[in-house]
Amino acid sequence: MVYGAILAGGTGSRMGAEIPKQFLALQDGRPILIRTLQPFLKCPQIEHILLAVHADWLAYTKRLLHQWAPKSVVVTCFVGGSDRNETMGCILQEMDRLCAAPDSILVTHDGVRPFVTVDLLERSIAAARQYGAAIAAIPAVDTIAQSEDGLTVSGLLDRSKLIQVQTPQTFQFGLLRQMYRRTDAQQLVNMTDAGAICVAQGQPVHLVTGSRLNLKITTPEDLKMAEWIDHIMADDERHLQSGRSGKA
Repeated sequence: MVYGAILAGGTGSRMGAEIPKQFLALQDGRPILIRTLQPFLKCPQIEHILLAVHADWLAYTKRLLHQWAPKSVVVTCFVGGSDRNETMGCILQEMDRLCAAPDSILVTHDGVRPFVTVDLLERSIAAARQYGAAIAAIPAVDTIAQSEDGLTVSGLLDRSKLIQVQTPQTFQFGLLRQMYRRTDAQQLVNMTDAGAICVAQGQPVHLVTGSRLNLKITTPEDLKMAEWIDHIMADDERHLQSGRSGKA
């Protein structure tokens, strides 16, 4: 069985908005979180979606699901943790509560990456089935510099060996649960995500080609870019639908 898990427990402090960024609206009044959720709803392989949110926004999220999510898809909404890794722990606990089989596939994704595609989800699922762990990533295109003091450049990294990690990050459930159980609380503090935990435990993580459009909305500038991308995508979809109607 394939589960999708969306991490949407952040409060969006860097955005400076009155509400968490995952609830800000894009095209047609759709909140970012709903735009993120929709490819999961459309992916035929994903049978159950887990949605981890902040406790203060649980009831609000359930109202959004009632409005936007089809009743034919199972979506379980629950309270996540105080940070990313604690939220992942809550997701793993929910998987245990659902008696998920160890060979189940778990597709994890940021709630504020609204332009993930069904194709990327399906390629990630296939890679996790084959390799156990897979993350979406793109090559680094900018030169990356190190700075020891935050004022001057102390070194340059070899860009040809660098990648920018995205989500989805996809795993065989039993393997990921084992990785988390082996990692103590202090180690978790220094781990940025589930992929990093697997790497630290020596578990090979397969790379899946992501997309530069698969941006994570963190700042007001990111939001403006997302609004532009969503507008272009909506126009493309309308033209596609118009073309289909003309052929009918």
